[in-house]
Amino acid sequence: MPISGEEMQCDFVWHRERLVVEIDAWETHRTRKAFRGDRRRDRLLRLAGWDVVRVTGHDLAHHAGEVVGEVRTLLERTTSQAMVG
Repeated sequence: MPISGEEMQCDFVWHRERLVVEIDAWETHRTRKAFRGDRRRDRLLRLAGWDVVRVTGHDLAHHAGEVVGEVRTLLERTTSQAMVG
């Protein structure tokens, strides 16, 4: 997904709703470089009008239903706001 002239790779993307969900597992995000890169990407996405939600790998593994429910709520909220606006 190109933002600010950069190609960005995101875990889950809903284009119409402009929602990005990133799964952060300790194994792949424990370096300073990864930490800084994630924050920079979040800023650029938000500046471009996207909502970014970060979920830990632990939450996804142990509370998947809760995470899915939260994402559904965000998607429904975005859809209903678009219908009103």
